[in-house]
Amino acid sequence: MGDELSRGVECPIIDELQAISTSPFDHFILIDDARLFLSPPPNPFDANLWPTIDVLFAHLLQGGHSYYVTIFDDVIYAVPAEATSMMRRWMQDENTRRWRGHLAARSRSDFVRGVDLVREGTRSMLRHGLWRLKCAVPKSLKPQWLKQLLTKRTRPIT
Repeated sequence: MGDELSRGVECPIIDELQAISTSPFDHFILIDDARLFLSPPPNPFDANLWPTIDVLFAHLLQGGHSYYVTIFDDVIYAVPAEATSMMRRWMQDENTRRWRGHLAARSRSDFVRGVDLVREGTRSMLRHGLWRLKCAVPKSLKPQWLKQLLTKRTRPIT
């Protein structure tokens, strides 16, 4: 990329795509750092020397090749039309795996945070002599309930 910079070309992607479009073969094209085409690149780059995402997509979709074009994980993918279902299946499986992990982490952390708040509140009540206040726990369960609450480690319900 050193030569391009000396000629005022910071991002030679359009020239590269034009070269690919002249090939008689279908290509799997992956363009990293998609965010730099979705919005202006950071300084010290000159945003006027970078194509926008619509210009990039137009170049990917012109010519004799038929591509499925998408963005996933900061990468622009242009795959032959025949690979569309495979690409969609892979992205959907990956999104599902990540979403399940996100929900599990969020649910666990919300549950743990809630139990910790109850535990700390109960400890504070005991320290300040407020344990004599009436609560909705039957009298027969109070000692056992408090002991479990104050001594057990938090374990999320799965």
